Amino acid sequence: TDPYIAVQDADVGGAATRAMMPGHSYLLTVIDPDRNIYSGKEDSILVSAEVIGGGASDVEVFILKETAPNSGFFRGYVNTQYGCGRGILGVREVNSGSEVRFGYVDIGNAKGDTKVIYELKVPVVHSLMQTASR
Repeated sequence: TDPYIAVQDADVGGAATRAMMPGHSYLLTVIDPDRNIYSGKEDSILVSAEVIGGGASDVEVFILKETAPNSGFFRGYVNTQYGCGRGILGVREVNSGSEVRFGYVDIGNAKGDTKVIYELKVPVVHSLMQTASR
């Protein structure tokens, strides 16, 4: 199957994220039923988060855990802060004007291709820009 990648605001509403803001947390979800390896326990997958533009580049890798055994739904939180580079391991440092590229390698898609990279790009905005766009 082909995976589905989504980024949501990590708040009560959990709306789909149109843009990220430094200092906020986000819920990252990958739905990929064929990555369910063990039917009796929760599996894990890796998703990269790379900043494109706006300063020095850096890649963070996040571990997403299956929400329940045999579900194929994988979730994890991505915390952000303002900055460039490699300040804090496990925190995605972002600057307004840049873009975060979430990358996921599918071991086998619906066409039978292996090791296919799927990505989702989300722009980073200043908090005033985000408020004005809603």
